[in-house]
Amino acid sequence: MARSDALSPEAAAVKAKIDKYIEEQYTGSGDIEASDVVDFYTFFEKKYPGREGQEQLLGLLQRLESRVQGLLGWNPGPPQDVVLEPQPDKTPDFYVAPWQLGLSSNHSVKGKSKFIHILDTVHNFLNKPYNSIREPLDLLFEPSAQPGSPVAPWSMHHSVGAGKSSAARIILEAVCSLTLSDAEVAAIGLQIKALLRMRAIYDPAPTDEEQLLRAMAAKAQQAERPRPDPLMWWGRWSRVLAVQGLIFNEVIAMKIKEYNRDKSDGVGITADEAAVITYLPFQSPEFTQLLEYHWQNYKVRQSAVTTKRLNMFDLSPQLKPKRCAKDNVLWNKILTWTPQQNVLWLQREIGTFLKNVKEQVRANKKVNLAGNSRYYRGDATASSHDEVCVFAWFLKDFQQHCTPAQFIDLTTRFQRGHLNKDTQR
Repeated sequence: MARSDALSPEAAAVKAKIDKYIEEQYTGSGDIEASDVVDFYTFFEKKYPGREGQEQLLGLLQRLESRVQGLLGWNPGPPQDVVLEPQPDKTPDFYVAPWQLGLSSNHSVKGKSKFIHILDTVHNFLNKPYNSIREPLDLLFEPSAQPGSPVAPWSMHHSVGAGKSSAARIILEAVCSLTLSDAEVAAIGLQIKALLRMRAIYDPAPTDEEQLLRAMAAKAQQAERPRPDPLMWWGRWSRVLAVQGLIFNEVIAMKIKEYNRDKSDGVGITADEAAVITYLPFQSPEFTQLLEYHWQNYKVRQSAVTTKRLNMFDLSPQLKPKRCAKDNVLWNKILTWTPQQNVLWLQREIGTFLKNVKEQVRANKKVNLAGNSRYYRGDATASSHDEVCVFAWFLKDFQQHCTPAQFIDLTTRFQRGHLNKDTQR
């Protein structure tokens, strides 16, 4: 028996068109080893750049709204048009239009929403209209805006709900860009209406740090939402603490302890997450960018490197063990921590994972990351980082004695795990 919320054949056909458009616009070549997936923020920044681009997008969305009103006889009423005064004893709620919500990661208290989760939400919103009455966005007005002043387009910030907001704009932009007939628009009219007016609440915290911690806790409390990952914590918390004149490395352990004090299991920061948050400031931008891109496209628990895997002493300059005799000068030098070693280690972890997934696909075998992701990862041995240290030590010599093509082939083979047996000898 079909579910009551199953799509009609007409709506399913429109969904297929939207899915294809999203795949073409966002997922690049489709080669999982190529770093060419475009996330929500990058897509809108490139396709609708600057004020002129945003005005173009505003026009598209407003014309779509007028079209839906005419087709469905829908009269949603205007969205919230003025900035509200904070009300400590009451949480105001109101409706917003998609063009009122900011398009950059700076418009989210938590930072970038992970693209892999946004795509899940896109799928859910197309299958069943978003119920913002039950799951409202938690929004903030532009910090510089005064109560009573007009709400400017693209100005509102997300405390909770940036992923939902992003999914809404991805769907609506696709509908605007595709040449859909009136019948096709009407077939998914309920889904579109739900995204053109979304219920929101306004409950600002007294300080930026309290707002961040409140947003992170709200995200962790909802089972259907992904947990805030260590990159998200570090990226935003470090900014907030810097504004306060505090040095992240000096206070973060205390801050995590304070945050966890009144949190139940599953909501607080875990020991694995805390360890990663603590050493992230020591990593090179190449390390954090590589990890960010990987986690944008793979759910953390199903990725090459889970937070548990990242919680290893070797990745921290303060804790990296030297598994050699203290009087062995050469080995002590080889095993001295450097940021480059961690980049190479992460490249090999991700490269091995992607290679194994790709081989599974080529063999026409089903890839089940939810249940079998561990089988695609590299060997989690205690010496895996030491192997990378050895390779890093000789890297300059390799570059000096290899042609450019040979050097690229060597490093690529290393990153894909083909040299593991050689480095383990």
